[in-house]
Amino acid sequence: MDELFAELERRLTDPASQERVLRKLGGQVLGAWRENILTSGHGTFAPLADRTLSEKIAGGYPLIPLIRERHLLGSLAEGGENNVFEVRDGEIVVGTGDLKAGWHKSGTERMPARDFTELRPEDLGLMADTTAAWVRGDL
Repeated sequence: MDELFAELERRLTDPASQERVLRKLGGQVLGAWRENILTSGHGTFAPLADRTLSEKIAGGYPLIPLIRERHLLGSLAEGGENNVFEVRDGEIVVGTGDLKAGWHKSGTERMPARDFTELRPEDLGLMADTTAAWVRGDL
């Protein structure tokens, strides 16, 4: 039993092992956020205002909230422009440097909040499965 605990401790404290699981978890968070944008928050986002809808139609843009020129969506891909993805000291920081992201997440006087950073139970379950696989040594 001591050998099992020693192996588990080695795995959990190994910086390379930690980085591997954190990168995978960070990618899963970013993927969930991109999916939220592409599915309009899985149907929970407020509909577009008539004026915005007209502008999108006239400009040939997708009729999905938060997607016009895909800057925000692109910033949520690891390595994308304005992407924030950093692993250091056993922690991961993921996000976007897109300045409009805060407006979309929290809303403004003229625009309802559309929080694309919400994680659904399915997303959390996937992350739990990834963590369990790491602890078992399968990652």
